Amino acid sequence: MVGVRKTERERMESDEKQVRQAIEYLLGIDKTEHWPATDPPIPMSPEDYGVVSAMSLGKMNVPTAESMAALIYGAIHFDDPYVKIACSEAISDINLKLAKSIFYLQTMDTDSDVRERAFELLWNSDTADLGLARSVRDRLLHDPDEFVRSTASRYIDP
Repeated sequence: MVGVRKTERERMESDEKQVRQAIEYLLGIDKTEHWPATDPPIPMSPEDYGVVSAMSLGKMNVPTAESMAALIYGAIHFDDPYVKIACSEAISDINLKLAKSIFYLQTMDTDSDVRERAFELLWNSDTADLGLARSVRDRLLHDPDEFVRSTASRYIDP
């Protein structure tokens, strides 16, 4: 009897296909196909697709150049703050050093939610660069948004 389990090669090809679909979505190459595929398709906004794609890439932990490029693109260029954060968190699952750079860039984002969340991620990362986090905190203590200022003030050293 032939086994039902996928071979390692089949599993990798399936993962590659999913990664490619997620990358294509994140980069805006093919928005006609629904991903993840459901029957009937679940209606999702482009932002929801971006979040799902970023989270899926992070969970699959496939540190290919293409997936990293897609995540970096999403982390910096998506208009929706939730997509930016999802991409950033997925990057942190793959490459913390790169994630810290992205979080730092996002603490200067135009969206206050992104600035605030990026700072928390920068500060709370398992391998946080506390020197960098402190300098960002000092800048955010003078942020125009009161919520961002109050978040930064919660991280004052004891």
